[in-house]
Amino acid sequence: MANIRDVAKKAGVAASTVSRYINKSGYVSETSKEKIDRAISELEYVPYDLNRSIIRTKIIAMVVPDISHPFFSTLIKHIEENLVINQFSLMVFSTNKSNSFISTLNSNLVDGVIIADANIDSKEIKRIKKPIIHLDRFIQGVPTVSSDHKRGGALAGEELVKAGCKSVIQICGEKSTDIPSYLSHTEFERVIKENGIDIETIEIEWSDFNFEKFKQVARDILDKNPRTDGVFGADMIAIAFIRAAQDKGLKIPRDLKVISYDGSFTSQRNSIKVTTVVQDLVEIGKKSVETVINLINGIETVNKYDKIDVTLELGETT
Repeated sequence: MANIRDVAKKAGVAASTVSRYINKSGYVSETSKEKIDRAISELEYVPYDLNRSIIRTKIIAMVVPDISHPFFSTLIKHIEENLVINQFSLMVFSTNKSNSFISTLNSNLVDGVIIADANIDSKEIKRIKKPIIHLDRFIQGVPTVSSDHKRGGALAGEELVKAGCKSVIQICGEKSTDIPSYLSHTEFERVIKENGIDIETIEIEWSDFNFEKFKQVARDILDKNPRTDGVFGADMIAIAFIRAAQDKGLKIPRDLKVISYDGSFTSQRNSIKVTTVVQDLVEIGKKSVETVINLINGIETVNKYDKIDVTLELGETT
């Protein structure tokens, strides 16, 4: 295990400089701070006061891409409720703020980890030496809790077929075989194509959950695809399409039918109720907490992949 002298040597500074920086006990230049941070990350150094306890803390860490996103904030709420029932507390890390959380997760500050960010490098996840589960991603040796996305995609496709769509666009992230949620898009595409409907799948980057950017993306897509009469995508992008269509004078659902995916409160606080494939975040929260606590207690998980059912809630957009 690395010590303070190893960090100092790696950073090219004095051990006393590292000590001042860690303990916030004196001046350290910005250049030295950056070198020390880089050395700490590379060496996976954990300060003694974070690493000395061998007693369980009853704290679970959760890693999400953006704590302000409605889907993740709702998921955090349900996971925390279930942890409290089991006399655990929650510590949340948002990767859009910092990626320097691995050393903290490996310290004795937390007993277990729930990862809900599919963009973290799998090598980084394998560095975490704690009981760990992943939400909506397959990583060898790590239990997965996920919605039944294949069924979700089928429900959305069947609804747009029933609604009489002729030219459909679906918005999704980059295709990946280790992310179960992508099954919703492959199944949606299968249903649409089997019914002789034109479909275009457009991949966009999910790293920036900015509604105004999504709305601009929606405007550009509708401008380039005037025949489009159906859209399928996650809650925020679906609402962005509704707003962009209304700005163009299109009527929902007469001119454009929209189905959102997730069912966060965002989709139901629109000017019209959105037809939505709803993930059961209450059950996902319950199963996630049950699984990670079982791992902490040394109980082997029966299922390495727990699949939670989804439902279609009809609104005014189809």
